[in-house]
Amino acid sequence: MARAGVTYHDIAKAAEVIKTHGQEPTVDRVREHLGTGSKSTIAPLLKRWRSDNGEAADVSGLPNDLIEVVKSLHERVQQMADHRIEQGRQEFETLKEELRTELTYANNTIAQLTARQRDLENQIARITEEKSLQDKSLEDARVRLA
Repeated sequence: MARAGVTYHDIAKAAEVIKTHGQEPTVDRVREHLGTGSKSTIAPLLKRWRSDNGEAADVSGLPNDLIEVVKSLHERVQQMADHRIEQGRQEFETLKEELRTELTYANNTIAQLTARQRDLENQIARITEEKSLQDKSLEDARVRLA
């Protein structure tokens, strides 16, 4: 069952709590407060909250073109980071499954070898008992012959 993602309401509530504690609401602080959510999900919602609350970043004196380039660059870097994180997660899951398969195979092999060892130990005990009986029978035969 898929879990519901964070909503604008969650972000706004978390940002308000952070702000009341005298800190600037950042993506990382909001994420830490919520305990969930990806940065790429939180960032635009936090930006919307700032816009709704007149908390736009102070960009006075900077050309709009520069601001847009920086925003675009930030979004692209964020997307690349999210992609690499997802790729790493998938590689981890694949490796984890491969290791689980190897572990299952090793456990099955151990079980088979343990059963084989038990069988051999039983055979040794049976042969030892037979040898003991034959030794006794041989000794009895020697006594009769003597």
